[in-house]
Amino acid sequence: MLLRCGANIVEINAIRKRLSQVKGGKFAQLVLSAARGIRNYPGVVIVSVGTDGTDGPTDSAGGIVDGQTAIMLEEAGIDINDALDDNDSYHALQAVDSLIKTGPTGTNVNDLIFMLCGRDV
Repeated sequence: MLLRCGANIVEINAIRKRLSQVKGGKFAQLVLSAARGIRNYPGVVIVSVGTDGTDGPTDSAGGIVDGQTAIMLEEAGIDINDALDDNDSYHALQAVDSLIKTGPTGTNVNDLIFMLCGRDV
């Protein structure tokens, strides 16, 4: 998918590296990290959700980012690297309305990651 989106090998490896570092329920961390790799790719969207957001320390089940998210974070005065280093993807994504909050769903078996690429990418 990344190749079809026009990503070069450096960009692909950067995203793969970030994805392989994510463990367990750090779905918001994953998308925040991915936001850097898809910066300025307006036709790319990454969604990562796990469980229903009621078994972790927050009410978030994950997040959604696109090619403009990194820019929006900068405009809000948020440094992605600092947020990742502080393990505070929640507040960063919250600032740009990119958290996914499902509320109780009655299930606890979902771990889903989607990457969508527009035809014009």
